[in-house]
Amino acid sequence: MNLLVFIMLATLSVAHAAPLLICAFNGYIFGQAKMDKPDAVDILVEMVQRYDIFMIQEIRDSAQTALPELVDKVNEVSSVRYDFVVSERTGRTSSKEQYGYIYKTNKVKVLSEYQYKDDQNDIFEREPFSVQFERIDGQGNQKLFSYISIHAKPDDAVAEIDALDDVYDDVAAKYGEDALIGGDFNADCNYVCKTCWQQIDMWNDPRFTWLIGSDVDTTVSSTDCAYDRLVVAGDSMTRNSGSGSVFRFDLAYGLSYEETKAVSDHYPVEFNLYLPLEIDSNRNDFEQRQNLCLSLSLAIGKSMNRWVFVTLLATFSEAHAYPLLIGAFNVQIFGQSKMNKPDVVNILIKMVLRYDILMIQEIRDSTQTALPELVDKVNQLSWIRYNFVVSKRSGRTSSKEQYGYIYRSSRIRVINEYQYPDTDNDVFEREPYSVQFERIDGQGYQTKFNYIAIHTKPDDAVAEIDALDDVYDDVAAKYGEDALIGGDFNADCNYVCKTCWQQIDMWTDPRFTWLIGSDVDTTVSSTDCAYDRLVVAGFSMTYYSSLGSVFRFDLAYGLNSYETKAVSDHYPVEFYLY
Repeated sequence: MNLLVFIMLATLSVAHAAPLLICAFNGYIFGQAKMDKPDAVDILVEMVQRYDIFMIQEIRDSAQTALPELVDKVNEVSSVRYDFVVSERTGRTSSKEQYGYIYKTNKVKVLSEYQYKDDQNDIFEREPFSVQFERIDGQGNQKLFSYISIHAKPDDAVAEIDALDDVYDDVAAKYGEDALIGGDFNADCNYVCKTCWQQIDMWNDPRFTWLIGSDVDTTVSSTDCAYDRLVVAGDSMTRNSGSGSVFRFDLAYGLSYEETKAVSDHYPVEFNLYLPLEIDSNRNDFEQRQNLCLSLSLAIGKSMNRWVFVTLLATFSEAHAYPLLIGAFNVQIFGQSKMNKPDVVNILIKMVLRYDILMIQEIRDSTQTALPELVDKVNQLSWIRYNFVVSKRSGRTSSKEQYGYIYRSSRIRVINEYQYPDTDNDVFEREPYSVQFERIDGQGYQTKFNYIAIHTKPDDAVAEIDALDDVYDDVAAKYGEDALIGGDFNADCNYVCKTCWQQIDMWTDPRFTWLIGSDVDTTVSSTDCAYDRLVVAGFSMTYYSSLGSVFRFDLAYGLNSYETKAVSDHYPVEFYLY
């Protein structure tokens, strides 16, 4: 291999890595009194697991046991280990507070901690605390950033926010310019007047980008105040940060006002930190990137691995747009019987809210009311409207099924639907169903794509999977080559033997990239079978798709085996589309 090509390949990594989801949350007098409320703790445990880094303020706990106890409870139910770091206790009165960071240890590690020295001017009631994180999961190029936390004293909010640029300068001199400043700034309503913003250096300094503006409400009560903020600085940090938003945990978890206030009087503010590789700005044209990779492919030879090719392309993107999280889920006999189980419905609602598109298989409901009812329940709790589209009922017996897609209507819309006509050969028990989506949120790179759903008959799995390339060709001829094929393929264990894969055209055809391989377990039971799969095709679709993974909703939501199986005997499979 040419030495130059080898060096280029060796230094490249996948640029469309999954982002870090980071938040700031005022825990409202978080201490032992709150930890003695099991319902509030359950919500906090669930919230922590949503994030890669969860920064909590207003820790008031002289014993300093509440935060370690919370992290222990998270680790009891999480498949991913969390750790924490906490500041000194600060404050001018006996009511002192701490800042705490809870983080996924498989994603990031702490390099440095720093409590800002405010001895000279004593501007801050609670001196900002900074933690330098390093990303350790081998994804992305921006590995280091600082996270500066602040909980401003309400009556001194203008002065404290104004002084945050000095805090940033101090931290940047020690640990580098890429930084996030987050927390309860008390930056609105009675504490920061509209004309006061002109006095605040950080508001007017072009080095700082405010991810949370003044037009959002971060409070639980009837007030409409943007107290909580996220601000980024540093060229790389700014470029790789998604827009900020408020996480309405009351809607996500179906809480009453009283249940919500028992957790906090603030909502978390959050954003995605994307970690693409930096490239020469003269090479940001897609065709130039494609040609460069094709040239490298020719330099290496025709045997170039498909994933190496995709990796090369990914390194020359600026994929920090907000991605779509897309799932495929066999809900196991989904119908009115399941909708009559409130605990099951609550889990399904949480799962739908996780995704931008969730494709459901095995809808067995002759009344065709279960899916609309589920979407209605989701919309009752979500401030983002969801819509759905559903296939015809199909199947050779009276036990017919449908495929359904639930999607966020603020981000995407349906352009076309198509049920594959299998009249000639009758290969499929349940004919694949395809929906063409268009992205309408103005973000991302893959603006149109087809999503083909399949639930194979177990005993005919090899033949049905083998015929999926014909389904793809039919859909591609009508709506374009960029497509996702997802669902319960029954593609493992007793239904597809190891030697059978060579008979399956879609497995050996280089046009298709399998995001879920044969080495994962997508089943809830004690079996270890990769039944559920995600496959992408089309140059652009392949380029902008992350690797797939399994969502262990039992671990995420703290369910026992019985509660999990009541929802389904499968886990969803998912991936990010940039």
